[in-house]
Amino acid sequence: MNKSSTTQGMGCVSAEGRTAGMQSPRLEEKVMEWKPVECANRDLGTRLNPLQNHGGDFMRKERGSPVEILLVEDNPGDVRLTREAFADARVPNRLHVVHNGVAALQFLKKEKPYAGAPDPDLVLLDLNIPKLSGFEVLEQIKRAPLLKRIPVIILTSSKADCDVLKCYNSYANSYLTKPSDFDQYINVVATIDEFWLSTVRLPGRDI
Repeated sequence: MNKSSTTQGMGCVSAEGRTAGMQSPRLEEKVMEWKPVECANRDLGTRLNPLQNHGGDFMRKERGSPVEILLVEDNPGDVRLTREAFADARVPNRLHVVHNGVAALQFLKKEKPYAGAPDPDLVLLDLNIPKLSGFEVLEQIKRAPLLKRIPVIILTSSKADCDVLKCYNSYANSYLTKPSDFDQYINVVATIDEFWLSTVRLPGRDI
C-alpha cells in the first residue's frame, strides 16, 4: 500500500526508525523487522529492553511476557509511526512487521522463512497490501482453526462503508481508519493499548 497521504480518521500505523524530534520517556521496545535471513537465528530474549526508570524487570514480571504484535503493512511511513506509537504503550510489547499478505500467512503458520516466528497475540492488518489483500488475509485467518481466535484489527485509509461491512462480515475484531498525523496515531494506539493490551484478556498460547 503505497500512499502519498493518509486519510483522517481513527487508526494505527508503523514504519522504520523513530521520527525526528520525538522522545518518549516510556518503556523502550526493540521492534522486529522480519527478514528471511534472520528469522531462524534471532534471539528472542534480546528484543525487549525496558528502561530502568519505568519499571524494568518489575514491570515485565508484573504484566508477564511482552505482547507479540504482528503488523501487516507495506508503507514504510506507516510502519515508522506505529513503532513510535507503540514505544509509548504502557504494556511491554514486541512489534513484528511483514510487508505483504503472503508473508503474513507464512508468519502466522510458521512457514519458511518464518519458521522461528512467535505466535502473535494481536494482528494489525492493512487492507491495501501486495500479493494477497488484507481482505483475503483476514478471511484465511478466520477460517483457520489454529488462527481464528487471534484478534485482528483492521488499520486502513479506507472509510468506505462497504469495506467496513466486508471486514466485519469476515469477523474482523475492529476497524480503524488511519489518522493523518503522529499525535492522532499516539492517541489511537493508546486506545488500543488500554483496551486490547491492558483490559481485554487475550487468548494467548496456553489457553
